[in-house]
Amino acid sequence: MLYTFLLLLVILFLAESTTATTIRLPIIKRPISSNRYEKRQNSNITTVTPRPTIESTKLYNDEGSEYLIRVGIGTPPQNFTLALDTGSSDLWIPSKECPSQSCPLARFDTNQSTTYKKTNNPFKIIYGIGNASGTYVRDTISVGQLQVQNQLFGLAKQTDDIVAPGLSSDDLQELLSQGSHVHKGDDMIDDKDEIANGIFGLGYPHLASSLSHPINKSSKDDNTYTNDPFVFNLAKQGLIAEPVFSIYMGSMFDEGWVGEILFGGIDQDMYQEPLIYAPVVSFEKNKSNAPHTYWMTHGQGIRVVHENQSRLVDHVFSEKHGFIIDTGTTLTYMDHAIANQVVQAAVGERNVVLDDASGTYIVPCNMDSLSGQLQLFLIADKQQNKTNNNNKRQEKNGKQKESHDDDDDNEDFILINVPMRDLVIPLDNDDLGKATQCMFGIAPWLPSDSETANQLGNQGFVLVGDTVLRSTYLVFDMGNDRIGFASARATGGYVTRESSNSINNKNNNIDDHGNSDNSSVKKIASSSSHQGLLIEFSLSTIMLFITIIISIENYLI
Repeated sequence: MLYTFLLLLVILFLAESTTATTIRLPIIKRPISSNRYEKRQNSNITTVTPRPTIESTKLYNDEGSEYLIRVGIGTPPQNFTLALDTGSSDLWIPSKECPSQSCPLARFDTNQSTTYKKTNNPFKIIYGIGNASGTYVRDTISVGQLQVQNQLFGLAKQTDDIVAPGLSSDDLQELLSQGSHVHKGDDMIDDKDEIANGIFGLGYPHLASSLSHPINKSSKDDNTYTNDPFVFNLAKQGLIAEPVFSIYMGSMFDEGWVGEILFGGIDQDMYQEPLIYAPVVSFEKNKSNAPHTYWMTHGQGIRVVHENQSRLVDHVFSEKHGFIIDTGTTLTYMDHAIANQVVQAAVGERNVVLDDASGTYIVPCNMDSLSGQLQLFLIADKQQNKTNNNNKRQEKNGKQKESHDDDDDNEDFILINVPMRDLVIPLDNDDLGKATQCMFGIAPWLPSDSETANQLGNQGFVLVGDTVLRSTYLVFDMGNDRIGFASARATGGYVTRESSNSINNKNNNIDDHGNSDNSSVKKIASSSSHQGLLIEFSLSTIMLFITIIISIENYLI
């Protein structure tokens, strides 16, 4: 009898040990240059599952411009710090064969990994400015305690304006020669670990560059290898407790390893209720069965609200527009005319200039006292709305009130509120109060060499970058193809649910390109192909802007 009892205890212990646990991983934040502002051009679960896990890792946040994650590649792991990017699907790192001029940081040595496999398939990814090229390979990818074997990724033999884009050659050489360590929280971290040395794509499989270069399997019947991104392999192979990952970025002014990405779950300590979902929609809206590519939802409006709740900009789209949720882009991009209205409503007509070279708005830095808010309206998940509406109809005695079909047909909105002061980004100092050069966190779509950027701009897409997303706690649900938004802890912004009446009650008659009969935006045609803002400057202001424009290229992606 005693042996039976002990055996039962062992069985219970083993059963408990196979339940999901939590793994946390860090995000790092790093300033980036203008060539990263423009985005690149373009299930059956049958795996035997090890212990399903919820894994959390820190993210490094450096001045609100880029968020970085530590990743181990190969066996034994060679460590790389990569930019976290929900706007792309490729994972790539520099190869040892890449010249040090193009790849000045850590480079992957294939001879040192016992699990490395080559494919001989070409790899190339193109950004607005800059690119990386090489070959596709397979190896074990490790993030915290999570591992995916035979993961497909790009091994770059050449990069252009991608690795460490925000550092001058002198600064980079000084950093590499020092080899010093600094203390960040509980970890001793090498300075070089705080510079992006590749990309960690979290987008859908159909966005990956490998679709343009089919990767050969060893045989027609070989289903061992997949071409899915790392995070989708985690879900398909049952390595995480739930097919979700969630991201907390922290405030723009939080420095170091302060963000978090959670694979397989949601961290309720990082946000405030409600957590509201929006369905992911296809990029090809005219094809009903088109696969998902971007983490994209539908949006209906953009608004700027004064502290007294008066609406300075009230732009409601006549039809739904795609809002791409992209952690890999610093700024938030929208139609040129709408962006003009937003920035002028925020800082005033005479306090802004558009730098055509970088495509950014330059604004005074003494705007930290701005009191207004930028608001984005996203269309909430209808099924979640119906569930919430039914719950609201429950009376205290448990009986349901009469249901009205019209209530269910009305769409609810996710309202993301971002303080205007959080959209003023210092360029020459970590402290906004001491900075003399600043840019605005909203930017216009301008004609570009990037085919994808032009397509997004011409079709009215909004690319929602870190300037807005850091106010939210984000949940990316791969199983249900939806994105959850909640108010992020310890940030100035917040997320609420609004009824359709809230957005339909608008002040201005504005079309989908920001044109209004009552618009206060003044414009003149510039000597280039872009439209500029009509701005009056004193001589000292003009000289200040010239200084800012010269220095901005050293900061932007």
